[in-house]
Amino acid sequence: MKSSKTIPTRIVAAAFLCAVSLIGAGCKDSSSNYDSLLFLVQANGKSGGSLPADINYKAEYLTPAPLDQPSGVPFEGGGTKGKNGRSPIPVYAPKLQIDPQAWMSSGYLSRSNTQLRSICIPGTHDSGTYGIQGIDENISQTQEYNVGEQLSLGYRYFDLRIKKIDGQFKIHHGSSVSVSAQEVFQHISSFVNNRKKEIVFVHIQNVDSMSDAEHYELKDQLVLPYLGSRMAPRYLGNSVNFSQLWNLDKNVILIWGGGNYSALSELYWNQGETMKSDWQNTGSESDLINGLRARIKDDRGGKFYVAQMILTPNATQIIFPPYWGSIEDLTNDKLDHASFVYDLDREAKKSGQRLNIAMVDFAGPRFSQYAFEACMDVNDLEPRYFTLKSKQSNLCLDVSNSSTENNARVQVWNCNNTNAQKWFYEHSTSYLRSKLNTDKCLDNGAENWNGGKIVLWDCKDMNNMRFDFYDDSMRVRQNESIAVDANGSSSGSLVSQWTWHGGNNQRWEKNYESPYFALVNQASNLCLDISNSSTANGARIQVYNCNGTDAQKWYYDAGNGFLRSKLNPYKCMDNGGETRNGGKIALWDCKDMNNMRFDFVGDSIRNRINSLYAVDASANGNGSLVHQWEFLNASNQLWKKSY
Repeated sequence: MKSSKTIPTRIVAAAFLCAVSLIGAGCKDSSSNYDSLLFLVQANGKSGGSLPADINYKAEYLTPAPLDQPSGVPFEGGGTKGKNGRSPIPVYAPKLQIDPQAWMSSGYLSRSNTQLRSICIPGTHDSGTYGIQGIDENISQTQEYNVGEQLSLGYRYFDLRIKKIDGQFKIHHGSSVSVSAQEVFQHISSFVNNRKKEIVFVHIQNVDSMSDAEHYELKDQLVLPYLGSRMAPRYLGNSVNFSQLWNLDKNVILIWGGGNYSALSELYWNQGETMKSDWQNTGSESDLINGLRARIKDDRGGKFYVAQMILTPNATQIIFPPYWGSIEDLTNDKLDHASFVYDLDREAKKSGQRLNIAMVDFAGPRFSQYAFEACMDVNDLEPRYFTLKSKQSNLCLDVSNSSTENNARVQVWNCNNTNAQKWFYEHSTSYLRSKLNTDKCLDNGAENWNGGKIVLWDCKDMNNMRFDFYDDSMRVRQNESIAVDANGSSSGSLVSQWTWHGGNNQRWEKNYESPYFALVNQASNLCLDISNSSTANGARIQVYNCNGTDAQKWYYDAGNGFLRSKLNPYKCMDNGGETRNGGKIALWDCKDMNNMRFDFVGDSIRNRINSLYAVDASANGNGSLVHQWEFLNASNQLWKKSY
């Protein structure tokens, strides 16, 4: 990632001249020598038919990592960048155990009738600008991950600007020139051909400058050869769901922006008929969020909806200190994409809609932006429990006596990490479900007045059970001026409702359960443990009395299939390639090898080299080594996650 830096005066002056208009216009052609092969390319031998020869490869991506952090290691959310008092307040997005390369196919397999316009889909703005270099870079580049890496991070909507330059179709942003369009189509083609249930939106824009002949060339040379076999016909319409696309074996929706050129093919979806997109055209973060809040409740006419969560700074804002020409630094200082996702989805629900496509600059954790993680949370793909700590007393929201009876009172109590203090916010319903019993929800009993009670009750489709998070406050949908209030500061003080006044007794700190877990063997109740807490390559893995140490804490990096150790997240569980009865299980440096990739199949742990073998604890004594054995569904081969 680029760091803030002083740019020579001549560069600033040149950049100022090309930024006098909108910052995205760019300057001159800056042909790039960008290396398009940042990913591992492996021949897969598939027949390409009439496709160009260079399509016949398979691209495998390790999910890109944040700076100074190995890929897939848990983070604790969106952080606190930028000015204090910013709206929306930066929030934490939970790290879920979802493979970002397969979140659609895994998350919607059991609910395939879900319409794509009703879920949160992370997308990128000017997706192909990662190749812009030179003077143009700081003011026209809006992404640094290539499109293949963006796909591997879970992003599924791509904003592509294409024009023909010196006989070649190029990605551009205004007059700034990036990589060849062919490179981007290669990345997308490889992904959609190897992940056939992941739906990708390709939005081709700013093409009005092309001649009719160039439109035909783009279709015949790039669009149809690379994507045509995967493109869905537009007759499916804007209410299309996963099942319809999967049944047709199609996973690309190509949206054509500009003119009537969508008539060139039944596989082109017309932008005006397909999509509504809100661009606020402002460099002010407060104007951006207020404008998007106002528009997201509008009637969309049954179209897909794009919230462009991007700043469009003017020359003064971007050229001079503190940003010195870096739109990346400006974005990361001013915006927190996760908080925008939560905020806008809350507003959309008020009109019976959802956020849908969240478009961002500088996508991904490397840039301290978590739109993907927040979208997965908003989509309720995986319950992630949290505690709610009162900012006045540091006591936690707690169900009295851990009761699951209707009308059980809710109080504040010393934080103790029990299930009575664990909650899951279901975004689709706006329920706060209790971990004691997920059929029980926080309820205001329809007493939306000062002193009104807060209790636990059977979850029902009623607004007295719908709560909205406004930054760090909780409001009842029945009356947004009323907040959940911890009016006492001692353990056992009952929680009630009160008119919102902004005091700390109405503010709550959300703390998610650690993404690390222990693996408890179901035969012995002993935990999977690294012998002597060693992080040396080859350190043996055993079962041992559960003790809560880091030697027994694991994180499942679903993007890569790694089981990472909390002792050192660069170290992973490894079967050493020994797929046989008695084959060892040890710790080793994490590498892009299948002997380090494990899958949870039910309660068993299987290695990808041969899924017939499972991680096996054949002995029940402290220090008994773990190895592999043919899966027999025995209790010593079954493991329970404990957070």
